[in-house]
Amino acid sequence: MNKTFFLGGLDLEMVEIKMRLKAAGATIQDRGLSWGAKASAYSAEIAACLEAGATPVLVELEIDVPLSPTVMVIDHHGNASANPASLLQVLALLGVGPDRRALLVAANDTGGYFGLLSFEASEAEIAQILSEERAVQGFTSEMEAASQKAVSEAQYSSNLVVIRLPFSRFAAAKTTLWLKGHKNMVFIAEDGSGEVEFQGDGYGAKSIAKKFNANHPWSGGAGLGQSGRPDAYVGMYISTADQLIEFVKNELK
Repeated sequence: MNKTFFLGGLDLEMVEIKMRLKAAGATIQDRGLSWGAKASAYSAEIAACLEAGATPVLVELEIDVPLSPTVMVIDHHGNASANPASLLQVLALLGVGPDRRALLVAANDTGGYFGLLSFEASEAEIAQILSEERAVQGFTSEMEAASQKAVSEAQYSSNLVVIRLPFSRFAAAKTTLWLKGHKNMVFIAEDGSGEVEFQGDGYGAKSIAKKFNANHPWSGGAGLGQSGRPDAYVGMYISTADQLIEFVKNELK
Protein backbone atom coordinates (compact mmCIF):
# COMPACT_ATOMS: atom_id res chain seq x y z
CA MET A 1 0.00 0.00 0.00
CA ASN A 2 1.73 3.16 -1.20
CA LYS A 3 -0.15 5.43 1.17
CA THR A 4 0.81 7.54 4.16
CA PHE A 5 -1.84 8.23 6.79
CA PHE A 6 -1.80 11.63 8.49
CA LEU A 7 -3.71 11.51 11.78
CA GLY A 8 -5.93 14.25 13.19
CA GLY A 9 -7.19 15.16 16.66
CA LEU A 10 -6.75 12.72 19.52
CA ASP A 11 -9.78 10.80 20.76
CA LEU A 12 -10.66 7.14 21.25
CA GLU A 13 -11.44 6.64 17.57
CA MET A 14 -8.08 8.10 16.52
CA VAL A 15 -6.27 5.87 19.01
CA GLU A 16 -8.07 2.86 17.53
CA ILE A 17 -7.29 4.01 13.98
CA LYS A 18 -3.59 4.30 14.78
CA MET A 19 -3.55 0.84 16.38
CA ARG A 20 -5.26 -0.73 13.35
CA LEU A 21 -2.90 1.05 10.91
CA LYS A 22 0.16 -0.11 12.84
CA ALA A 23 -1.16 -3.68 12.86
CA ALA A 24 -1.54 -3.48 9.07
CA GLY A 25 2.01 -2.16 8.65
CA ALA A 26 0.82 1.15 7.22
CA THR A 27 2.98 4.28 7.11
CA ILE A 28 1.74 6.80 9.68
CA GLN A 29 2.40 10.43 10.47
CA ASP A 30 1.09 11.43 13.89
CA ARG A 31 1.84 14.69 15.69
CA GLY A 32 -0.54 13.91 18.56
CA LEU A 33 -2.74 16.85 17.62
CA SER A 34 -5.81 17.95 19.55
CA TRP A 35 -9.35 18.44 18.22
CA GLY A 36 -9.57 20.97 15.43
CA ALA A 37 -6.35 19.66 13.89
CA LYS A 38 -5.54 21.17 10.49
CA ALA A 39 -3.89 19.77 7.38
CA SER A 40 -1.35 22.62 7.48
CA ALA A 41 0.24 20.97 10.53
CA TYR A 42 1.62 18.40 8.08
CA SER A 43 2.32 20.67 5.08
CA ALA A 44 5.96 19.65 4.71
CA GLU A 45 5.28 15.95 5.24
CA ILE A 46 2.38 15.92 2.76
CA ALA A 47 4.56 17.60 0.14
CA ALA A 48 7.33 15.04 0.72
CA CYS A 49 4.83 12.20 0.46
CA LEU A 50 3.55 13.48 -2.90
CA GLU A 51 7.09 14.01 -4.17
CA ALA A 52 7.90 10.41 -3.31
CA GLY A 53 4.94 9.26 -5.41
CA ALA A 54 2.86 8.10 -2.45
CA THR A 55 -0.75 9.00 -1.68
CA PRO A 56 -1.38 11.09 1.45
CA VAL A 57 -4.50 10.07 3.38
CA LEU A 58 -5.71 12.80 5.72
CA VAL A 59 -7.73 11.46 8.63
CA GLU A 60 -9.97 14.03 10.31
CA LEU A 61 -7.86 17.04 9.41
CA GLU A 62 -9.48 20.37 8.60
CA ILE A 63 -8.49 21.32 5.06
CA ASP A 64 -6.97 24.79 5.42
CA VAL A 65 -4.39 24.63 2.61
CA PRO A 66 -4.64 23.83 -1.12
CA LEU A 67 -4.23 20.12 -1.76
CA SER A 68 -3.32 17.98 -4.74
CA PRO A 69 -6.27 16.07 -6.26
CA THR A 70 -4.44 12.85 -5.38
CA VAL A 71 -4.74 13.49 -1.66
CA MET A 72 -7.40 11.34 0.02
CA VAL A 73 -9.57 12.77 2.82
CA ILE A 74 -11.27 10.65 5.46
CA ASP A 75 -13.76 12.33 7.80
CA HIS A 76 -17.31 12.13 9.11
CA HIS A 77 -17.80 15.56 10.66
CA GLY A 78 -19.51 18.73 9.46
CA ASN A 79 -20.59 18.40 5.85
CA ALA A 80 -19.27 14.82 5.86
CA SER A 81 -21.46 13.73 8.80
CA ALA A 82 -23.42 11.29 6.61
CA ASN A 83 -20.23 9.29 6.00
CA PRO A 84 -19.37 6.18 8.01
CA ALA A 85 -17.10 6.69 11.00
CA SER A 86 -13.50 7.43 10.05
CA LEU A 87 -12.38 4.15 11.64
CA LEU A 88 -14.68 2.18 9.34
CA GLN A 89 -13.45 4.16 6.31
CA VAL A 90 -9.84 3.39 7.24
CA LEU A 91 -10.56 -0.31 7.69
CA ALA A 92 -12.31 -0.41 4.30
CA LEU A 93 -9.25 1.22 2.74
CA LEU A 94 -7.10 -1.46 4.36
CA GLY A 95 -9.44 -4.17 3.07
CA VAL A 96 -10.22 -5.29 6.63
CA GLY A 97 -13.71 -6.03 7.90
CA PRO A 98 -14.73 -4.38 11.19
CA ASP A 99 -14.90 -6.52 14.31
CA ARG A 100 -17.23 -5.77 17.22
CA ARG A 101 -14.64 -3.58 18.95
CA ALA A 102 -14.32 -1.40 15.84
CA LEU A 103 -18.09 -1.14 15.50
CA LEU A 104 -18.45 -0.08 19.13
CA VAL A 105 -15.79 2.61 18.79
CA ALA A 106 -17.38 3.80 15.55
CA ALA A 107 -20.88 3.89 17.07
CA ASN A 108 -19.60 5.98 19.96
CA ASP A 109 -17.76 8.44 17.73
CA THR A 110 -20.70 9.04 15.40
CA GLY A 111 -23.52 8.97 17.97
CA GLY A 112 -22.09 8.79 21.48
CA TYR A 113 -24.36 7.13 23.98
CA PHE A 114 -27.29 7.02 21.54
CA GLY A 115 -25.07 5.55 18.84
CA LEU A 116 -24.08 2.75 21.20
CA LEU A 117 -27.72 2.19 22.17
CA SER A 118 -28.72 1.95 18.50
CA PHE A 119 -25.94 -0.58 18.00
CA GLU A 120 -27.52 -2.56 20.86
CA ALA A 121 -24.34 -2.47 22.92
CA SER A 122 -24.62 -3.98 26.37
CA GLU A 123 -24.53 -1.80 29.49
CA ALA A 124 -21.03 -3.07 30.21
CA GLU A 125 -19.85 -2.26 26.69
CA ILE A 126 -21.34 1.25 26.85
CA ALA A 127 -19.71 1.94 30.22
CA GLN A 128 -16.35 0.61 28.96
CA ILE A 129 -16.29 2.62 25.73
CA LEU A 130 -17.39 5.88 27.36
CA SER A 131 -14.83 5.37 30.13
CA GLU A 132 -12.06 4.77 27.58
CA GLU A 133 -13.10 7.90 25.69
CA ARG A 134 -12.72 10.01 28.82
CA ALA A 135 -9.37 8.42 29.64
CA VAL A 136 -8.01 9.30 26.19
CA GLN A 137 -9.20 12.88 26.74
CA GLY A 138 -7.13 13.00 29.93
CA PHE A 139 -9.90 12.95 32.51
CA THR A 140 -8.65 12.68 36.08
CA SER A 141 -10.61 11.67 39.17
CA GLU A 142 -10.72 15.37 40.11
CA MET A 143 -12.23 16.24 36.71
CA GLU A 144 -14.78 13.45 37.08
CA ALA A 145 -15.78 14.84 40.47
CA ALA A 146 -15.97 18.41 39.14
CA SER A 147 -18.18 17.18 36.30
CA GLN A 148 -20.60 15.53 38.71
CA LYS A 149 -20.72 18.73 40.79
CA ALA A 150 -21.49 20.73 37.64
CA VAL A 151 -24.33 18.35 36.75
CA SER A 152 -25.84 18.74 40.23
CA GLU A 153 -25.70 22.55 39.85
CA ALA A 154 -26.91 22.67 36.23
CA GLN A 155 -29.90 24.71 35.06
CA TYR A 156 -32.72 22.36 34.11
CA SER A 157 -35.73 23.30 32.00
CA SER A 158 -38.34 21.24 30.19
CA ASN A 159 -36.24 20.72 27.07
CA LEU A 160 -32.70 21.87 27.85
CA VAL A 161 -29.95 21.44 30.44
CA VAL A 162 -27.27 24.14 30.75
CA ILE A 163 -24.05 22.99 32.42
CA ARG A 164 -21.11 25.19 33.39
CA LEU A 165 -17.76 23.47 33.88
CA PRO A 166 -14.33 24.73 34.98
CA PHE A 167 -12.71 23.20 31.88
CA SER A 168 -13.48 22.50 28.22
CA ARG A 169 -13.91 18.76 28.58
CA PHE A 170 -17.57 17.79 28.61
CA ALA A 171 -17.58 14.00 28.22
CA ALA A 172 -18.11 13.03 31.89
CA ALA A 173 -21.00 15.45 32.42
CA LYS A 174 -22.47 14.44 29.08
CA THR A 175 -22.39 10.73 30.00
CA THR A 176 -24.10 11.36 33.36
CA LEU A 177 -26.86 13.40 31.73
CA TRP A 178 -27.40 10.83 28.99
CA LEU A 179 -27.79 8.12 31.63
CA LYS A 180 -30.34 10.33 33.42
CA GLY A 181 -32.39 10.52 30.22
CA HIS A 182 -31.53 14.05 29.06
CA LYS A 183 -31.10 14.68 25.34
CA ASN A 184 -30.52 18.41 24.78
CA MET A 185 -27.63 20.08 26.58
CA VAL A 186 -25.49 23.20 26.39
CA PHE A 187 -22.02 22.93 27.95
CA ILE A 188 -20.12 26.08 28.87
CA ALA A 189 -16.41 26.08 29.73
CA GLU A 190 -15.66 28.71 32.37
CA ASP A 191 -11.90 28.49 31.98
CA GLY A 192 -11.54 31.59 29.83
CA SER A 193 -11.44 29.63 26.56
CA GLY A 194 -14.95 30.68 25.50
CA GLU A 195 -15.70 27.13 24.35
CA VAL A 196 -19.33 26.00 24.36
CA GLU A 197 -21.05 22.96 22.91
CA PHE A 198 -24.63 21.98 22.16
CA GLN A 199 -25.39 18.26 22.23
CA GLY A 200 -28.78 17.00 21.13
CA ASP A 201 -31.33 17.50 18.36
CA GLY A 202 -29.77 17.20 14.91
CA TYR A 203 -31.83 19.93 13.28
CA GLY A 204 -31.09 22.27 16.15
CA ALA A 205 -27.35 21.55 15.92
CA LYS A 206 -27.34 22.33 12.20
CA SER A 207 -29.27 25.56 12.76
CA ILE A 208 -26.87 26.62 15.52
CA ALA A 209 -23.86 25.99 13.30
CA LYS A 210 -25.39 28.18 10.59
CA LYS A 211 -26.45 30.95 12.96
CA PHE A 212 -23.09 31.16 14.75
CA ASN A 213 -20.89 30.49 11.73
CA ALA A 214 -18.65 33.47 12.55
CA ASN A 215 -17.67 31.76 15.79
CA HIS A 216 -15.88 28.97 13.90
CA PRO A 217 -18.22 26.14 14.89
CA TRP A 218 -17.40 22.47 14.47
CA SER A 219 -20.15 19.90 14.28
CA GLY A 220 -20.85 16.23 13.80
CA GLY A 221 -22.85 13.24 14.91
CA ALA A 222 -24.85 10.82 12.78
CA GLY A 223 -28.05 12.79 13.38
CA LEU A 224 -26.69 16.18 12.30
CA GLY A 225 -29.44 18.06 10.41
CA GLN A 226 -32.17 15.57 11.35
CA SER A 227 -35.02 16.71 13.58
CA GLY A 228 -35.69 14.45 16.55
CA ARG A 229 -32.28 12.76 16.42
CA PRO A 230 -30.45 13.36 19.74
CA ASP A 231 -27.03 12.28 18.47
CA ALA A 232 -25.65 15.50 17.01
CA TYR A 233 -23.45 18.27 18.34
CA VAL A 234 -22.01 21.66 17.49
CA GLY A 235 -19.23 23.44 19.36
CA MET A 236 -17.76 26.93 19.06
CA TYR A 237 -15.95 29.75 20.79
CA ILE A 238 -18.15 32.60 21.97
CA SER A 239 -17.72 35.50 24.39
CA THR A 240 -21.13 35.05 26.03
CA ALA A 241 -23.34 31.98 25.93
CA ASP A 242 -26.61 33.79 26.72
CA GLN A 243 -27.46 34.46 23.06
CA LEU A 244 -26.70 30.84 22.17
CA ILE A 245 -28.88 29.51 25.00
CA GLU A 246 -31.85 31.63 23.93
CA PHE A 247 -31.42 30.57 20.31
CA VAL A 248 -31.29 26.89 21.31
CA LYS A 249 -34.44 27.20 23.42
CA ASN A 250 -36.31 28.77 20.52
CA GLU A 251 -35.09 26.11 18.10
CA LEU A 252 -36.18 23.30 20.40
CA LYS A 253 -39.73 24.68 20.59
